[in-house]
Amino acid sequence: MYCELIIAVISGVLVYVFSQLIYVEIIIPIKEFKSIKSRIIIALKFYAPYYNKPYDFDKKDEFVDIIKYKNASDDFRKLSSELSGYIGNISAFRKKKIEKLADVSRYLIGISNGLFGDNDDKKHNIEYKQKLIKKLRIERSFNK
Repeated sequence: MYCELIIAVISGVLVYVFSQLIYVEIIIPIKEFKSIKSRIIIALKFYAPYYNKPYDFDKKDEFVDIIKYKNASDDFRKLSSELSGYIGNISAFRKKKIEKLADVSRYLIGISNGLFGDNDDKKHNIEYKQKLIKKLRIERSFNK
């Protein structure tokens, strides 16, 4: 009788521990990645006017608010930093995913750097955006 009770308690504890392990190691990281990914989509859509027309210091325009460009640049850098932090928590066995997300992080920094420049920066920004969309598989969010 006591043996069955002990087995029931131990099996209950094991089920609880196993479910918590799945929650912490699988579910939370997936939620975190989806959150970062959705914020990247929002930033790409919201700041499209800025990275499609970089601020050119040689052609100062009094109607263009440089603060908005700075905010966009900061937001892309912050997203890149968050993604880098997420990459640090990925198991080393998932090398392909780490490489893919490291590329995405570099593209976000590239867009941030390209917000201040000329037409070459615009071309790079559009190229980085397309690569981001492909690497993150978010084409559906950008279909017209």
